[in-house]
Amino acid sequence: MLAGSGTIGLEILDELSELTAVYIPVGGGGLVAAIGSVIKELRPAVEVVGVQSTACPSLGAAMEAGRPTWVQAGETICDGTAVPVVVDEMYPLVSSVVDRVLAVSEDDVRAAIASLALGNKLVVEGSGAMSLAAALGERRDGPVACILSGGSIGADRLAEILTARAG
Repeated sequence: MLAGSGTIGLEILDELSELTAVYIPVGGGGLVAAIGSVIKELRPAVEVVGVQSTACPSLGAAMEAGRPTWVQAGETICDGTAVPVVVDEMYPLVSSVVDRVLAVSEDDVRAAIASLALGNKLVVEGSGAMSLAAALGERRDGPVACILSGGSIGADRLAEILTARAG
């Protein structure tokens, strides 16, 4: 599983020779561990940023504590990454490749979903849009990559987000 997801890191490095950072949504840690491992092995200077919802910041809590830490998951549109703990087996690898963790608000995720749908014609679920929400909140020199993972968003929720954005 990790090896397959790691190929995403290879593709990013192949396309963006001047890459400065990659923003990756984090739930249980598998995706960030895989992509981050490849990035850090081949281009250690590239910053790996793990992104979580403020409603379930389990990796942020773990990195702060220096060990896996359970958090209470709140209500979130980022339900695909609302994992209350990065488990003992995954934490050492994740913490070795993630440079920092950012938590994004529900409003910022909704804005990212709307931006992707209206500006890029991409339908992305909340968890997948977290990376763009984080990147839009920062100013960086040089190119960055955002992992947009998952399109499992209901039509009603998407319509509500787009309607609110237009209004």
